[in-house]
Amino acid sequence: MEKVLRRFTEKIADRVHMIVNSFIKGLEFFRNTHHFVPILIITILMWFSYIGSYYFAFMAFGFFDNNPQTFMLAGLVVLVMGSVGVMIPSAPGAIGTFHYFCGIGLLLVGITDKNQQMAYAFFIHGVNYIGITALGLWFFVKENLRFSEIKYGDNDS
Repeated sequence: MEKVLRRFTEKIADRVHMIVNSFIKGLEFFRNTHHFVPILIITILMWFSYIGSYYFAFMAFGFFDNNPQTFMLAGLVVLVMGSVGVMIPSAPGAIGTFHYFCGIGLLLVGITDKNQQMAYAFFIHGVNYIGITALGLWFFVKENLRFSEIKYGDNDS
């Protein structure tokens, strides 16, 4: 990494070092192997809850026949495509990129009507975004946190 970073300005190299060190620090929880199984279980449950929300939205929109395997596979495809859209830098909340890639996912599973694609994308994005935000706010209040206490920078909290 040092060889590559020598080609850049000191400011850029310092920024890359900070990002890499932050990433490595975030992986330190793997040193305690007793954290691995709960994290794996929670991750799997989260993915299944997302796929489940896509599944039920397919039912609500009347897509496909009532074949659970089709719903689950299509849900996985659209979830992965929507996740690609979320990874691309965009407006807050991934507005736009999520919808575009969700539409591509729907096209891949046979939903060709653009209006249906966008209606579905806005619906599923709203349901998941509002749900996650509400859950985050609930924990924020439960932990007695205050917005004024939030600080950015290097700290151990």
